Amino acid sequence: MASSLPDRCEVCRAGGDWLLIVEHQGTTGAARCDCPRGKALAARSVRPVPPERAKPMLTAEEISGAVEGLAAMPWFPPDEGARIMVGDALAALCRDGLSCFELVRRMLVLYRQWPGVREMRICYCALIGVPLSGDDLHLEISEFYPDGFGRQVAPTAVGLALPCGHAAKDLNRLRRPVAMQQAPTNPNYKPITQADVDWAVQEAREKYQRIYRGEVAR
Repeated sequence: MASSLPDRCEVCRAGGDWLLIVEHQGTTGAARCDCPRGKALAARSVRPVPPERAKPMLTAEEISGAVEGLAAMPWFPPDEGARIMVGDALAALCRDGLSCFELVRRMLVLYRQWPGVREMRICYCALIGVPLSGDDLHLEISEFYPDGFGRQVAPTAVGLALPCGHAAKDLNRLRRPVAMQQAPTNPNYKPITQADVDWAVQEAREKYQRIYRGEVAR
């Protein structure tokens, strides 16, 4: 598989990824280049490396709810076996129900159709964080967003973030009383009555009858 890192620049091409020699307070050492490749390598070096396979943190209910949420996307696989594998991929990615819910929300916003498991992992690693286990693809280039995901929609402002699979049970917890602001009153305001509505309907009917008879222009 080809590397997703940018190519080396002219400065660091000759000496490799550790090229620049920095002198600071009498100490000489190596540092990353400030080109895009060097910055990417620096970011990768400080990011935690997830294990190859970790114990899943999601419940079966959360995984099932996430799969059903992703099923709202066109071309999502209908076969049970394929959905089981998508659920397994979610279990390897998400650290808790909140991150799983956020992943599903972002997938529905960003993609017009199901992009595949690998693209889902790229989306998670780039926008949510280090995966629970497996490859950290935050530096991989998205097939759908090769220039980056750009500015993202803020998380849903619902007061409480719902874990996947708990929407129906927790929906009542999200309700908040809304204070209705009274509109300023106009002393000349005259409410519309049913008689006013009937008169307007009759006036329109008579107008179109006159137009049909050619008595008036449209």
